[in-house]
Parts: sequence; structure tokens; C-alpha cells
Amino acid sequence: MALACLPMLLTACDPSGRADVSLADIPADLRACVAQVTGRPAGQGAMSQRQVVALIAELRASELRLSSCGKRLLALYDAQAAAFAGKGAR
Repeated sequence: MALACLPMLLTACDPSGRADVSLADIPADLRACVAQVTGRPAGQGAMSQRQVVALIAELRASELRLSSCGKRLLALYDAQAAAFAGKGAR
């Protein structure tokens, strides 16, 4: 039995098996950024070259915005994972 408890003592784990983890909230502006959806193009027949170029520019801007949101979300996750790993090292 003592050998079975040794890993818990070495890793400072709660004997109940639950980790004491407190996650940070996702910032409201990040949630809003991810939730924002680019609208559908108006379905009014054929599009002019100018309309196609404008639509591509709008979609590209949306792609860049969502990529930025995703990078911020990954940074938040990485920071929390690092904080969690630091708690286990004590």
C-alpha cells in the first residue's frame, strides 16, 4: 500500500485524484471576436469584378481577424498550461 501512495506523495497530488486547477476566464472581447461571422454575399445574380474584389478583401480581413483571435486563444491556453505544470512541480 505504501508503494501505491508513493507516486502521489512525489507529485504532491490530492489523494482524491482531483487537481486543484483554477482556469482564467476567456476575455469577453476574445469570445466576441471568435463569434463574429462574416455575412453571406448578397445573392443578386452575377457579381461585377469590383464586387468580387471587394468580397475577397472582406473575406481576407475576416481570415486575418479570426487568425489573430485564434493566436490569442492559444496563448491563453499555453499560459494556463504552463501555470498548471508549475503547480505540479512544487
